[in-house]
Amino acid sequence: MDIPRAPGNRGRKRLIYGGIALVGLVVATLGLRGLKPAAPRVDRASVWIDSVQKGPLVIEETSPGLGHPADHVKLFSGKSKYL
Repeated sequence: MDIPRAPGNRGRKRLIYGGIALVGLVVATLGLRGLKPAAPRVDRASVWIDSVQKGPLVIEETSPGLGHPADHVKLFSGKSKYL
């Protein structure tokens, strides 16, 4: 059988957690208040403002090492094979 228990004192626990949250909020507010703006101000004449235009997308890839041809495949047995 279940034993009936007296309800716990939840009010005190809620006050403690609420006080911690309030102190955290005040600390965060004071910390963020001292920050400078993220982006510096720039003259509009020095910025290139334009609309997006459709055009070719050129992708250039570079990698270290030897440049092997794209049709060269190495099989699982360790032998090389050209397609």
